[in-house]
Amino acid sequence: MLNENQSSIYVVDKKTYELLFVNEPALRHCGKQKYQNEKCYSFFNGLEAPCPWCSLPAMKDGYGHLDENYVPPLKKWFRHDVRDIHWYGHDAAAFYIADITGQKKRQEDYEERFNNLYKEIASGQSQRHGHVPPESHEEHLLGCPDQI
Repeated sequence: MLNENQSSIYVVDKKTYELLFVNEPALRHCGKQKYQNEKCYSFFNGLEAPCPWCSLPAMKDGYGHLDENYVPPLKKWFRHDVRDIHWYGHDAAAFYIADITGQKKRQEDYEERFNNLYKEIASGQSQRHGHVPPESHEEHLLGCPDQI
């Protein structure tokens, strides 16, 4: 069941950060086959210490959630859900990780298009609504300069 989805799921010993389980999608994602005796931060991100963005320290009441988290070594965005779990005698945490890089890219593209459209509309509005340079206000109010 844990291997029958697209999300990466792994279980980490909360004290040692040792990987206790890694599902097949997570193994495929990082191109590895064995996780035994590995620390999660080393296995997934090539780091020598716990990741600065780790969800484990942020857990409250047995649960942690990050809507979006950028992982610099991978240059990807992820959503994290973390839950306490007892795993064969270990006080552990189960990580449910979804790669949201494509979603973040689409969001950035939409924001850029919106900002460009807004700039176009704003520049068109200022031209259309007669923003007249201060030195020509009198001409604008009275008609043409010949009538002054």
